[in-house]
Amino acid sequence: MNKIKALYVNEMIKIFHRPAVIIVAAVALCISFLFPILLMIVEGPYDFYNEETNEREKIESSLKDYEKDLINAGFKTTKQDVTIEVDGQKKTIPMTLYIGNDIPNLLSNKIVYEDLLANYDFAKYPTRKTWLAHIALVRYNNFELKRINLEMTPFEERDAEWLKEYDRFTAARDVARKALFEHDYKYYIEAVKYLEQGDYGSDYTPEMIKRLADTDPNGELGVEDGYYILYYLSQLQETQSKLDAGLDAAGNLPRILTEEKKEILRNTIKILNYEIDNHNIYDEKSTVALTLVYLTGKISGYALLVLLILIAGSSVSQEMATGSIKSLIIAPVKRWKIFTAKLLSIVTCMVVASVVLTLCSIIGTGFACGFDKLPPYLYVSGGAVKAVPLFLGKIIFDLVNNIPTFFYAFVGFMISCYTKNTGVSVGTAIGLSLFHEVPSMLQSSDLPQRILDFTPLAGMDIASKLFPYYSLMVADEDFDMFSLSNSSFDNSLMFCTVYIIVICFTVLFIAFEQFSKKDIQ
Repeated sequence: MNKIKALYVNEMIKIFHRPAVIIVAAVALCISFLFPILLMIVEGPYDFYNEETNEREKIESSLKDYEKDLINAGFKTTKQDVTIEVDGQKKTIPMTLYIGNDIPNLLSNKIVYEDLLANYDFAKYPTRKTWLAHIALVRYNNFELKRINLEMTPFEERDAEWLKEYDRFTAARDVARKALFEHDYKYYIEAVKYLEQGDYGSDYTPEMIKRLADTDPNGELGVEDGYYILYYLSQLQETQSKLDAGLDAAGNLPRILTEEKKEILRNTIKILNYEIDNHNIYDEKSTVALTLVYLTGKISGYALLVLLILIAGSSVSQEMATGSIKSLIIAPVKRWKIFTAKLLSIVTCMVVASVVLTLCSIIGTGFACGFDKLPPYLYVSGGAVKAVPLFLGKIIFDLVNNIPTFFYAFVGFMISCYTKNTGVSVGTAIGLSLFHEVPSMLQSSDLPQRILDFTPLAGMDIASKLFPYYSLMVADEDFDMFSLSNSSFDNSLMFCTVYIIVICFTVLFIAFEQFSKKDIQ
């Protein structure tokens, strides 16, 4: 054991005396720490909804522009009494016809803005500060726009169906206006019922808005926070539907949920409810911070790949080139001990490099965005939602998520033992690592899911199985914090673990066999 320890220390010293290793490590550290800071300096923080501005002055300025644009568009109005037969009875109704180019949007904004300037209390309910005021204004304008679109219809084409639609959008506009001016969720819930499929926010059901109102009884919730909670509510609804149906939509065809996946869905529901009830945790800045962690991790991940393959791929070949390997071989030390020391030094570099780069990326992001904007990773234990600080959760996650990188470093080590050539071992290992994305690319094909599940390398990414709730950290359906390349493959955790152990053992066994041969000159 003492000999292995001495050899291990000697191997670590050799690694940190290689100029190429020091250069790549320094570049990786600089990227991890400085990239989020530099990106925030270049892009700069911008918060649209909390931008300091005088709303009344802004609306007054916009109103003048709309009035000028209406004149330029040739805006005209014509009034006429129109007779329409409704349910067998003729009704004569005074109506207005709007004429001009691109009138509806300009006119709806003009009408709404005039109403706001005349009657709205901007100081009490700023439309850029609270979600309810913001969305009610959007709905008010939207329904007014639909009414004006109908009033562009020629008089002779207006019939009972037209009148029904016009009355519907008039009622919708009025109730949306009440929601805005009275700042009351009750009226907004009623307005939601008038939304048509495809309208912005039409997926937000009255039940979802009611749940939102329960968490925000005074209508004080910020614009971004409101949208975050609604995202969580939509996720909650989707998860509950999947659990009720007992089917998972992964792959080309739905599959019956296993008990393990049902438990994950139940825990997901608990976490979503926790996030909804504690909506003050997440905001736009948290998403920006996590995005920076993600981007930094992706970029430094390539540097980590090169660094580890360089260390492992030159472990034997570099000593062959310098002749230092001979002093080890002729020493009274068994080769398996030399091999073990080299392997332990490589594994140490893997763990240390992964942890240090992760810490640097989080610290750099903390300086750029604020450490309080890094939300924890949530999970369920003993039926209760627990939280792990981001730095700890991300360190553990990256160690698991970097398993493919570690594997290709072992491949480089094996090739180094076989060829005794650094260039060949490093170049081949990096080239082979490019094939790691092949399984995820095949997912877009028409191959059956069960074939894809057994695609070579498909079982190497187990982070999504150990961290099934990672996507809940950010309320953004298009954002995948950790960018798991094979997260939708349906292999079990046990299968993936055995698969990784087998292929790593095979590669290291081949490396040991080649290293143990008495052919070193």
